[in-house]
Amino acid sequence: MSAQALDRIYRALPRIACKGLCHEACGPIAGADGEIERLERVAGKPLSVRPDGQCSMLTAEGRCSVYAARPLICRLFGVAGGLECPHGCKPDRMLSKREAYDGSWCTLMCTGLDAYHHFSTSPK
Repeated sequence: MSAQALDRIYRALPRIACKGLCHEACGPIAGADGEIERLERVAGKPLSVRPDGQCSMLTAEGRCSVYAARPLICRLFGVAGGLECPHGCKPDRMLSKREAYDGSWCTLMCTGLDAYHHFSTSPK
């Protein structure tokens, strides 16, 4: 998927003022090739899972080091039904489960993608 198409999907999502308290939810993530390539380019290193099971893009303070380049699954956290923030962060509009899972996410993950990455603690 092109960077422009990803950006259109991302811009359509509700905004949320993240307090940065949800790092315990940052474990193995999934994303489309275009998303992972962008994230790794911004980070300057490959995406992996740390031995503690958390995303390798978290800083020592538990903040996302690639927040502006994070994949859609990370962007849906806190703004989609079923992925509400447990720390009280509220989006300007909550996506219904149907919007989140039948809309952008399905479009991104299910149409014309040759590869879909899911990172686990297992070595490649």
